[in-house]
Amino acid sequence: MADERDYGKFWDAYSYAVVDLEGTGSQDKEREQIVSIAIVPIVQGKVRIDEAFYSLVKPDYPIKRRPWLKHQITNDRVKDAPRFQELEQDVVTRLRQTVFVAHNARIDWGLLRRFIPGLDVVAVLDTLKLSRKLHQDLKHHRLTDLLHYYQLDEIAKELTGAEEHHALYDAVGTAFLFLRMLEKLSSTKLKLSELIRLCGLETDDVLQTLLF
Repeated sequence: MADERDYGKFWDAYSYAVVDLEGTGSQDKEREQIVSIAIVPIVQGKVRIDEAFYSLVKPDYPIKRRPWLKHQITNDRVKDAPRFQELEQDVVTRLRQTVFVAHNARIDWGLLRRFIPGLDVVAVLDTLKLSRKLHQDLKHHRLTDLLHYYQLDEIAKELTGAEEHHALYDAVGTAFLFLRMLEKLSSTKLKLSELIRLCGLETDDVLQTLLF
């Protein structure tokens, strides 16, 4: 996101990539590894399930069994999976020049940027941040709770054949959640600049473009 962007068009004039990563756990800090990745495109305001991407990822060191990890991905499941380096070019191609969307995006974006430091996207939007502004009456804003609130959980399950905390399920669910929240947010079409102010990550390059 190094060069100046045009954020003034209506939101559906841009291509979006809804991303979910499963990792070895943030407790690993700088050593955390990606163990699965899903990318679901939104083009012209429509979720493109047929173009979705999913892969398990073999980490650089064994996955430790941690009780708080919910993805149920084991060393045996990833033993024949590609290393992230083998997927990197495909991931970059799918994300380049898109608006990056994730639930609690700071986690996914931060982890992915460790593996692809120069990743070039238009902006980064967070559906968790959007939900907290849109649904101030809700006690919880976890993805699971929001998919149930919008009755999207069964749709995500049917489309992916997976359950919550599976990267593809979570990415598909987040994609539909994002569109549903946009419908609820405003009766008029929003511009990307408005979405960035509502739920964008406060990256320096985006803020500079919006302010000047």
